[in-house]
Amino acid sequence: MEHEQYFFKSSLNQDISARVWKPDNEIKAVMIICHGMAEHIKRYDGFAEFLAKNQILSCGIDYPGHGDSVNGCLGFFTEKDGAQYVTNCILKLKQDITVKYPGVPLILFGHSLGSFFARYIASNYSEGIDCFIFCGTQGPLSIIKLAKLLAKIGVKLKGAKHPNVFIDNLMNNMHNKAFKPLRTNFDWLNRDEVSVDRYLADEKCGFVFTSSAFYDMFYVLDYINAKKWYSMLDKNKPYLLISGSACAVGEFGKGVNIVYNSMKEADITDVTLKLYENARHEILNELNYKEVYEDIINYINKKINTGK
Repeated sequence: MEHEQYFFKSSLNQDISARVWKPDNEIKAVMIICHGMAEHIKRYDGFAEFLAKNQILSCGIDYPGHGDSVNGCLGFFTEKDGAQYVTNCILKLKQDITVKYPGVPLILFGHSLGSFFARYIASNYSEGIDCFIFCGTQGPLSIIKLAKLLAKIGVKLKGAKHPNVFIDNLMNNMHNKAFKPLRTNFDWLNRDEVSVDRYLADEKCGFVFTSSAFYDMFYVLDYINAKKWYSMLDKNKPYLLISGSACAVGEFGKGVNIVYNSMKEADITDVTLKLYENARHEILNELNYKEVYEDIINYINKKINTGK
């Protein structure tokens, strides 16, 4: 497997880091990976290596304010319309990779925050994408509109680039409350203590989002969980939803089931849901990650080979 890192200029002339993992043999599909909140694309090295062994080229960017795309302010997208800005950065990678590998089936994979952006892209920019995988996504929550308001107030009071510790603590407390007694503040991520400790030791993980980035995230969440979103999806494309049954972000299966059932009600015929028993949020890093990997590759092989 070969891997490379390169940088491209965003629409705001910022340097965006992109990473590509290329199989040694024939490429049968390309996967764009959209990473989660307060992490970076290099955390997907193991998953990408597995994909490469199965003839799938994978790639992804560090969002603005993440990884090697920090551009001076951690956990910050941009002053205005940050959700669209991040989306445009992902679409620029899509453009680059499809030019380089024309005609190769394209899969969009998003984890957590990445699944929010992947869902946003699925409803607005799905052309050229053959398959969607939403991992660790979230269903509708009544608290989202309040969260948007709190983030907006944070921007007005202390500025767009101010880390919003208040909202960050609220989120962590909400996610962790089912896993007491706690060993760390990130026990909700997964059951593998080594993986959680590695996350904690990574200076590019676990940072506090700025008020504006929180607002952008809540904006996307509000958008993708509105009724209109389901009607905007391409009904002829395949969608896979995967999550842990103990994923706090997905309300322990409840939220993911709402998304799945709502997609079915919107006449999307090719939608599949898989919940992994007792697994938490980061199923790609869970104790049963090998099972998850195999299920993903089997799903892709089925869709690529049969078109069903």
